[in-house]
Amino acid sequence: MLACVTLLALPLFAQSSKPEQSPDRPGGGGGGSSCLNMSIGVSPSTASPGAMVGEFALVTNCSSSRVRTTVTFSSMSPCGVKSVCGSHKLVLDPNEAIQVTCSWPIPTDACPGLYTVTISGGGQSASAVLTVN
Repeated sequence: MLACVTLLALPLFAQSSKPEQSPDRPGGGGGGSSCLNMSIGVSPSTASPGAMVGEFALVTNCSSSRVRTTVTFSSMSPCGVKSVCGSHKLVLDPNEAIQVTCSWPIPTDACPGLYTVTISGGGQSASAVLTVN
């Protein structure tokens, strides 16, 4: 049961950026490179098993060319269990930013501790921390 939610005015906990080869050009782009910035947050930042958690991210094309990429939300529990919340195919024009979200229920049998919540795509990632008590 996955649903998209829009979360506004929440802090962004992590940011990442590095060059990415442009998928719009054969062979990765010839004369120029593209760049993506990503930031991610999770709300609430502390939750109990059975609660709903929202992941929200901002993906920005910081290059001068169009970028196509797929971003994926995932989490890793302190017990080593990886879960994928969802993915989004994006096309970003130069300097365009897109907010993407995903929500999921914390399993009732989830192990307590710190979960790493990640958005990844285009050869990079950004992470935030969720505490499950």
